[in-house]
Amino acid sequence: MSGFFPWFWNLCLWLLTGYGERPAYLLFWALGVISAVAMVYTKFFPFVATAPKHSYLDFWYFSFQVFFGKWLSAGLQTTGLFIVQLFEFGCGLVLIALLIASVTRKLSP
Repeated sequence: MSGFFPWFWNLCLWLLTGYGERPAYLLFWALGVISAVAMVYTKFFPFVATAPKHSYLDFWYFSFQVFFGKWLSAGLQTTGLFIVQLFEFGCGLVLIALLIASVTRKLSP
């Protein structure tokens, strides 16, 4: 390993998947992405929460739905919200695909 960037890339891969040996890492990354984007919704897009009193849990639930592709808010769309939702949904697709691949690798003989 020569240089910082190859080492850093391998560190990121290890933290993300554990090289396919630790699917629980993906759960922690998914919860981290959902929680971080929920904070973004709280700070910059408070209109996405439908409850009269906006709590962090309302934004977290909205973020959870976007992460798993259940609800993308087309009616409330602004350019910034669209970019954030697209980023979160893309992260969700990648992490779920990695989870499926990691679990099937662990279960295969």
